Amino acid sequence: AQAYFLAGQFPNLAELSKESGISATNLDFVQLYQALAAIEASEAADAKAELQRLAQNSDAGIKAMASAQLQIMDKQHEAALTALSGIPANNALYREALLLRAKLQNVLAQFDASVASFNEYLKINPSGHQARLLLAQTYVAQDKFKEAGIELDKLLKLFPKQPLANYLKAVIAFEAKDFQKAKEHSEVAINSGLSSV
Repeated sequence: AQAYFLAGQFPNLAELSKESGISATNLDFVQLYQALAAIEASEAADAKAELQRLAQNSDAGIKAMASAQLQIMDKQHEAALTALSGIPANNALYREALLLRAKLQNVLAQFDASVASFNEYLKINPSGHQARLLLAQTYVAQDKFKEAGIELDKLLKLFPKQPLANYLKAVIAFEAKDFQKAKEHSEVAINSGLSSV
């Protein structure tokens, strides 16, 4: 379920709950990821009832993630952050909770905490490219251009035409008064599909 969710393969995820022989605990994990997939697909209303049921689960990770998502739906970001603190590091959902915590800290302008959470997440998931991009964006927001540049260089080595990464590199170059480099990265960003920031 986790692999399908992270890969964005939501139709395959939907089929998992139909498999026979799946344990009740594993079915709850599958249903949590299905609810998260529904939220990703802008079908949050469809996920709410399932999340409410899962918020009563005996597994600390499932309970906390479902509770946090319900709080986010109600725009209660502080409460969502508090709910995530109930997930122990050895729980199967810890990695997803860590990423969600970093994003929430960012929304709440807790940038230092967000950076620490993103870095912790990237230690256990070095291929978390979205997290690396968000970390770089957070560094730029803090005017920590050197740190942002390091993260962006890693991303651009793999994805040289990534629009947001190029835009952020343009911002860094502009701040460094390297207007030619800023222009080059801006053009790549625009030509690769960046329409607004």
